[in-house]
Formats: sequence, C-alpha cells, structure tokens
Amino acid sequence: KQWYQRRVAITAGLKPVLVTIVNMRAINLALQLARGAEALLQIAAVTCLDPGPFMLHNYFDGKLFSFYYYLSDKGATVEKLCDEQPDRVEMFNFLKMVVQ
Repeated sequence: KQWYQRRVAITAGLKPVLVTIVNMRAINLALQLARGAEALLQIAAVTCLDPGPFMLHNYFDGKLFSFYYYLSDKGATVEKLCDEQPDRVEMFNFLKMVVQ
C-alpha cells in the first residue's frame, strides 16, 4: 500500500506528453531496453537478488521515451534533455561512459 501511495504522489504532478510523430526506431530502442531489463530481472530471480531496481514497468513510459527521442533526433542538447539540471547531466555522462 505504501508503494502505491508513493507512486500516486509522484505521478500526480506529471503533465501529459504529446507525441505527434511515432518513430519506429524509438519503438525498437524501447523494446530493446525492455528486453534488457527483463534479462536483468531473470538474473536477479536466479541469484535471489531484489528485483525492484530492474522492474521496468515501475518507471518506464513509452510516450515519454518517444518524446525525448524526438527531441534528441532534432538536435536537443544533453542539458535540454536533462531539463537543465546539473545532477541529471552528470548522471547521463556517467552512464554514457559506462555504456561506451
């Protein structure tokens, strides 16, 4: 019950996202992300780890992913994509370094 109340409180302040163009590449990338998270979830289940951080459906929004993909495709800077928040830019750069 606490988890649900916290989730409702977090999502209460969100604004609707308008995605005017559906991009197949964004959909394919989102699908690959979901498959990767599912693989991590299965590994966590086998090794008896807490699957919480790998539960993609708790925090993934396909519309939002498509919206930010569209902004990125149109040349938005990392700062703009991270809503001009330095801590998010720093986390993005760290994750980018890890992935590369």
